[in-house]
Amino acid sequence: MHTCSTPLPSPSPSVLLPSLSPAVLLASVVLVVACDGGSTASSPHAHVHAAENVSGIQEGVWPPQPLDMEDERRLPAELRTRARLSVIDAARSAVLNNPALLSAIGENYGSFDASLSTSKSGDVATFVFFNYDTRRSVEAILGGDGAVTVQSEPASVWQPTENAVEVDRAVSLARTALEANGHSLDTLEGTAMLTYPAATSGEPDTPDFHAERILYVTFGPGDGEPPLYSARVNVGTDMVSDGGPLR
Repeated sequence: MHTCSTPLPSPSPSVLLPSLSPAVLLASVVLVVACDGGSTASSPHAHVHAAENVSGIQEGVWPPQPLDMEDERRLPAELRTRARLSVIDAARSAVLNNPALLSAIGENYGSFDASLSTSKSGDVATFVFFNYDTRRSVEAILGGDGAVTVQSEPASVWQPTENAVEVDRAVSLARTALEANGHSLDTLEGTAMLTYPAATSGEPDTPDFHAERILYVTFGPGDGEPPLYSARVNVGTDMVSDGGPLR
């Protein structure tokens, strides 16, 4: 006897990605990038495709664009962001299992920029790290075939901009050092940024970056007011120098 049942409501879209194979990871990247670049339709109905009208992928266009899609709707911005972050997290897990990268970054490292590829180069994602022990910047590129390419350069050649973890640590170290010297910073806000070598007159070969990972920390009342105290913090060695009042 034929019976009918009422279909259950579809669950909310999920962006949680488990451990993915390179092929699935690449497909996820293409999907996320394509959704980012999709068009917004005016129809209030759900995302519907007319299967008999889809004829393939448009040639010569990146990200891949399906042909003859009807009633296209762009994913909500929040969902696109969550999906992108999930794919980035999955890609980061993949590169952090690579022996060459683990050797390059060591145990004392910071994690910085992460980006998904939007080109046909075959690369899926790029990640930047900094090894505080060897003072080298490390770049890891995850390819579409799952291979990881690792490149590194001395800190004096190139460094990534500071991350939130470094800022918090530098501010904490500088605050402790300044207060130990008798300065009161209770009501002052701290901030920090990566420092660069000062250009010296008549010295054309001044390096673009310091050989160490040094952040310049300032403390002030905020609200656009000038800072009152400053210090330099080597976040690789936790050393604080040049600390004191600015005026």
